[in-house]
Amino acid sequence: MKKNIPWNLIISKLEKFDSTDVEFNIWLQEGNNSELFKQLQNLWTDSQYVVSNYNPDVDYYWKKISAQIRKKETSVIPSHLSPLSIKYFYKYFAVAGIIIAFIFFGYYLFTNNTQPQVLPHSFTSFTGKSKLLLPDSTEVWLHSNTTLNYSIGNNVRKVELEGEAYFNVKKDRKVPFFVEANGLKIKVYGTKFNVNSYNLNSNVLVSLEEGSVLVVSSDSSLFLKPGEEVSYDRTNKTLVVKEIENELISPWRDDCVKFEGKDLRYICRYLSKRFSVNIEIDPGLPDNQNYTFTMKDESLNDIIKSMSKVNAFDYKFEGNNRLIIKPKLK
Repeated sequence: MKKNIPWNLIISKLEKFDSTDVEFNIWLQEGNNSELFKQLQNLWTDSQYVVSNYNPDVDYYWKKISAQIRKKETSVIPSHLSPLSIKYFYKYFAVAGIIIAFIFFGYYLFTNNTQPQVLPHSFTSFTGKSKLLLPDSTEVWLHSNTTLNYSIGNNVRKVELEGEAYFNVKKDRKVPFFVEANGLKIKVYGTKFNVNSYNLNSNVLVSLEEGSVLVVSSDSSLFLKPGEEVSYDRTNKTLVVKEIENELISPWRDDCVKFEGKDLRYICRYLSKRFSVNIEIDPGLPDNQNYTFTMKDESLNDIIKSMSKVNAFDYKFEGNNRLIIKPKLK
């Protein structure tokens, strides 16, 4: 049996990206609906960008529609016309009205402003990860439960992030690229970096893989170099920089990872980044316990459980995304 697609709910989500509607969320979890919605999001984004750069010939379309309307007005609807024909006749005028309204709305936007408006757009990755190509050719990978609001064009390149994303920014020396994330501002001209800014986390993390970025808080600012990560404390408004391995900058994008002879602390740093979890390891655990395994789509619990069987240790998941690892009690 073919299932109906709730177009009214989908259109509402595409316009507002409000994920609180119960009926829509139920539909989203069924079958391949999540993947279908992602495709619709991409089509919606592309169509909005195309329309925002379209300058219609108003006179041409008005004359053409007017001619068709006059042609219809001079004709008489015969009494033998079927209801379907009459319905089609009125449908024609309805469509014509929509076209006229659309043209004059576009005409107003593009002729009554000294500069064309840059309309904001939004994209949300509900589950898994998604790749988004912005109008300026900047590539953005979005982690799950991440929303990106962006305004691109007319000497403006600005995005607002809620969640986690990896950016490969298109170089443009004349127009810098700005990222705003929970009180932190990042200015770039073309570089690769990761931003972790989930609302539930107390810190915002910016990890730089390539190029240079300027990180600005309300009280201070600093430049990051490749292989560095800055942690912004949202409560104290402080910035702390440390070095970071390249493979730990955006591990959540990896589909398959192979660890060869890596110790517990290294692997936990990776897992902490991949799953956005704060992992605390007891100092009493040795550093000479190494692991070799391949990780694909296993859950964090399954991975830790398997590791605890190779080299015995106890672990416990606590609130606020915390994982505690301690020596095995005898």
